[in-house]
Amino acid sequence: HLAVAATALPLPPLSSFPPDVAFAKIYEGAMWRTGDKRDQRIPLSGGGSTLEATNVTCKVLLAAVRHVTSKRRGPTRILDTPCGDFTWMGSCLRRIAKELQPDGGSIVYRGVDVVSSLVDELNARGGHLLAGARDFNLGVPNVRILPFVQADASNLTQMVRFTGRVDVILSKHMLIHLPNAHVENVLHAWDSIGASLLVKDNTPNTRKTNRNTVMAGH
Repeated sequence: HLAVAATALPLPPLSSFPPDVAFAKIYEGAMWRTGDKRDQRIPLSGGGSTLEATNVTCKVLLAAVRHVTSKRRGPTRILDTPCGDFTWMGSCLRRIAKELQPDGGSIVYRGVDVVSSLVDELNARGGHLLAGARDFNLGVPNVRILPFVQADASNLTQMVRFTGRVDVILSKHMLIHLPNAHVENVLHAWDSIGASLLVKDNTPNTRKTNRNTVMAGH
């Protein structure tokens, strides 16, 4: 992500460029596709969104869901921010659902992303499957996918709508692309939501890049 964005997308800092516009340019321009940008095998969200790259994240998410189900009855509510293009999540949710079935556990999933065109695309992709129904269907009885929502994770006003409605927050490859000021806002928004657990990837080599001068999408 870092090398590709830095060389191919010289954008102004996020402080002067709205996140939704900056990340829309990255997504719609396939800036996170390494090599041939026409290669459909690489998700528009980048190589970090492939099934292989997310295997460990899915295992940790399963552990988080199991923890929630061990504490209370009812479905585990997952908020995925940013959800990206949903390349790997469908497979992961099916995998978790299969593990939960013997115990009667279930999942309610909500995907959030700052790119409005991506959210519209995801909702259109799911909507036609159920002929206009409000929810989506993976063909798995114990997984319910709510409509995707456009929101800036660093904007508390936009994120407060999820307060009290989330058990697990999932966030993959987001904070490394934000300047510190935005990271602090994201953490505050997550805290305000009141989820029990946070599942987030670790990127230890970004210590020198996550500064207030980081450019949009780096």
